[in-house]
Amino acid sequence: MNSSDPVKYYSHDLKHQVMITVWVIVLAIIVLNTVSTTALMCFKLVSSDFRDSIAEIITSAGNDFEMLFWQILLLFLDPDNTPNATGAASIIAVICSLPIFLMLRGKKLLTKDITEIRSPVKPLFILQLFLVAMAAQLIYTLVAAGLNALLEPFGIDITELLNEGMKSLKTPMGLLYGMLIGPICEEIIFRGAVLRSLERFGGNFAIVISSLLFGLYHVFTIQALYAFLLGLILGYAAQRYSLLWAILLHILLNSFATGMDTLPETAGNVIMVGFFVVGIALLILLVRRGVLKEQLVNGKPYQIAVGDTPIPYTPRPFRLAFSTISFIIYFIAVLIIGILMILFL
Repeated sequence: MNSSDPVKYYSHDLKHQVMITVWVIVLAIIVLNTVSTTALMCFKLVSSDFRDSIAEIITSAGNDFEMLFWQILLLFLDPDNTPNATGAASIIAVICSLPIFLMLRGKKLLTKDITEIRSPVKPLFILQLFLVAMAAQLIYTLVAAGLNALLEPFGIDITELLNEGMKSLKTPMGLLYGMLIGPICEEIIFRGAVLRSLERFGGNFAIVISSLLFGLYHVFTIQALYAFLLGLILGYAAQRYSLLWAILLHILLNSFATGMDTLPETAGNVIMVGFFVVGIALLILLVRRGVLKEQLVNGKPYQIAVGDTPIPYTPRPFRLAFSTISFIIYFIAVLIIGILMILFL
């Protein structure tokens, strides 16, 4: 390190990186919500007459490609279907927010971070991570149900709030966003830009902080819990193997969850319990095999050194990150917003 005080330099570097990361995410959230709201307003301005005109064009289309183009356009410009328009607006918004994260990684975000293969992995192991993630989803479901039971006497129904948010995911544009565009963009953002920019402070630190920021990104406090747990699994896959595996795993999880919503409630609950048992069993098996221990050892903070000589200092990146003013403000703001959403929406 080119500093007369390497410990001070390390602390400043880490806090500075956390501060930049937090404010980049805040800026992205502002852009995302602004673009999404603007797109929804534009969709609502589209008259039903114009929609009918597009429908007439579709019936007289000269070839299949032309018909497909107008059908896709009609899916976006459907003023009578608010949930579908919400899904379309989400697609536009998340794509518009992506360039902001170039501030963290530059062009490496769209080149090295996506294409780099750090070590080969067997598809069977990815399947095991998938099942562990399904167990995490059931944990989230149980916590949500328990919290809902506690708040129900006060007239607060969390289940209704969750179902309201899921309406847009049951439309064509919502499915496209939830099963493809959303997972790809979120992985590029959090397991690409955020995780990779924090890795120089230790692998475990990068996985946990990127997962925590991923959870806070979802704002609603209950969803944040699942996003955090999922982020730990996806972060491990991205750091150990490849960002592409994390993207694929995220797509599979969202697609499976969407498919589960189409099943009868009893059948869905039975399947989820089965996945929970298998997922917990696999997690125990992975721990016994030393996978977790290996990650904890290899992901320790890097020892600070002057030249080739380590100095007698134990880095504490989590303590430094959690004491960063911008992180504290962001955490409190998200918590307040989440509580207000539960109470008033």
